[in-house]
Amino acid sequence: MHRLREAFDDTPFHASQAEQLAISRQQLEHAAKVGLVTRLGSGWYALTCEHDPPFGFPMAQAQRLMVLVHGNAAAVACGVSAARIWQLPIPPTHHQGQDRLEIAYRDGHGGKRGERFGAVARRWPVPDGHVTTGPGGEPVTTPLRTAIDVARGQPLPFALISLDAALRMTIMSGDKPEDARAQLQSIWEALRRGHGIRAVGLALPFVDERAESALESIVRGRILEAGLPRPYVQVPVTGASGKHYRADLGLDMPGDPRGSSRLLIEADGRQKYAGVDDVLSEKDRQTDLERRGHRFARTDYREMLQRPAVFTDYLRRLLAG
Repeated sequence: MHRLREAFDDTPFHASQAEQLAISRQQLEHAAKVGLVTRLGSGWYALTCEHDPPFGFPMAQAQRLMVLVHGNAAAVACGVSAARIWQLPIPPTHHQGQDRLEIAYRDGHGGKRGERFGAVARRWPVPDGHVTTGPGGEPVTTPLRTAIDVARGQPLPFALISLDAALRMTIMSGDKPEDARAQLQSIWEALRRGHGIRAVGLALPFVDERAESALESIVRGRILEAGLPRPYVQVPVTGASGKHYRADLGLDMPGDPRGSSRLLIEADGRQKYAGVDDVLSEKDRQTDLERRGHRFARTDYREMLQRPAVFTDYLRRLLAG
């Protein structure tokens, strides 16, 4: 294996290349059985790696993609695999499929369909304008196209997860918000007859780049799904002390001026409070805002997945006065 490491490092290699180093196919097969190399395709292997690329895409999938592109330059990483390349949040409904590589083929080019060697080829049309180069040099669907593919067939709260994040990423990369939204709409229209695309179309009017976490997107989606008013996102508020804060979401209470956001909604993720100081600081913040007349409703990831109606019913009672 030392000769293979020196010759190829993390790069996939063909059995014929290994034979030039006096390593037979039988030796490769034995090495694959004991986990020293990974078989990536017919005659293709790579040394098994314990590390992944810095951008979060599993090395085994990156190597498999290299092999597929070598055999067919029209192959493109898509779906959940593309989301991992871009580090977009992925709905919990997709978590079981993250161990396989998802690809599609550019429009006008054929390729093998189905699932083989840990890769699945989607029957999704991919115009050239929906493809770009990823951080590792791999061909991959753009963040906006990726988000649409991940959101296919998802209920509103889960569809918003990737759509919010991709829109935010596109704007942060330099696109104007109106241009990024127009791109998202254009991509959807190009795919509107595809499988699961109708659900994406229902989510598009509610996509908001100001959402700062997957949980915020889910909470907003649950509120909308329950037929409650559309909440404000990343709401600027001022406490009794005069200090300025931001709340995750806000709703107007009955009789209040539009945009007053007297009911503040906080999505409490695990990363939000790193220690006791963060908890105490949040307690002081809430007290300051409550003294200014705001009310609070808090929820977390578990409640949003397991019993969202408990939370939305609570909001409904608060809004009813």
